Amino acid sequence: MKKVLILTLTFWLLIVGISFLWSMDVARKEQRHITLQTARTFLTQVILTREWNADHGGVYVPVTADMKSNLYLDDPLRDIQVNKDLQLTKVNPSFMTRQLSEIAAKHQGVQFHLTSLQPVRPQNSPSEWEKKALELFERGEKEVGETLNNHPNTDFIYMVPLIAEKSCLKCHSGYKEGDIRGGISVTLSNIHTLQLLPMTMGHIGIGSIGVIFIIFFWMKLSSAYGIIQRQAVIDSLTGIPNRRYFSERFYQEFNQCSRENTPISFILCDIDNFKGYNDTYGHQAGDECHRLRIISSKKIL
Repeated sequence: MKKVLILTLTFWLLIVGISFLWSMDVARKEQRHITLQTARTFLTQVILTREWNADHGGVYVPVTADMKSNLYLDDPLRDIQVNKDLQLTKVNPSFMTRQLSEIAAKHQGVQFHLTSLQPVRPQNSPSEWEKKALELFERGEKEVGETLNNHPNTDFIYMVPLIAEKSCLKCHSGYKEGDIRGGISVTLSNIHTLQLLPMTMGHIGIGSIGVIFIIFFWMKLSSAYGIIQRQAVIDSLTGIPNRRYFSERFYQEFNQCSRENTPISFILCDIDNFKGYNDTYGHQAGDECHRLRIISSKKIL
């Protein structure tokens, strides 16, 4: 019975363990999917804005203390003096992306970064991670995303290639339409990580409840089995072991004595002419006589 209990508990704990691993894997995949979709959404908005800017050949904005001319834009019409109080400067897609990145980092904790293996602007040089991503783009990858454990925060960085289009060739010479001229990355700072404690405690609770139920029902089953086993070998009238028990016990003792080379002895006794007692006083009195005889024998022993 104990082997059955151990096997049952092992099987139950194995099921709980598999359920925990499966739940954890599903939760991690779902979390990554949500994070990836969030990063894609941010980049999609930025890329659409860049395309709008490129389709218009850049946009002009007033020069202010916070808005300076783009020193890396080689365009004779980069700055236009409208009057003595108003000067306009052209904002191309790259310059606009940098400004959007500054605003997003300030208000939403999101950072965009334009980069290339051949950057015009030194600040656009790729990080080690971005360099590897750009190399993957050269080999045909369409997107790259990874969770970075930068203690105490956890960040997610996602990057897509920038394909040279006709409207881009005005500012980016040396490329032809369809070439990969770099990439744009988005970093989501301090993303939500998988909370293992609630999931772990939940499975521990379920596992513990199951263990308690298994042990409880095993005890009930053992008790019932013990009663049945006792009823099979104990005489209900006298309360002493019956002939079946005697045969099993005699076989065990005989084998043990054979192994140890020791003698064995047993005593058989019978009551002669007890039928006359039953006929005279009745079977109920005969049964009571048997019980009293067993009690008296126990006291003598």
